[in-house]
Amino acid sequence: MIVTNQTEMPINPIFNPEGDDAIENRSIWFGNTTNLMQLV
Repeated sequence: MIVTNQTEMPINPIFNPEGDDAIENRSIWFGNTTNLMQLV
């Protein structure tokens, strides 16, 4: 069976392209809000 009507997943970057690393904007990774990943 070939499925031709697929929808694409939305792009969700794993880093913050705007560089905003304020505490209130952090996501919880691994259960702790202090785990902020910065890829520079």
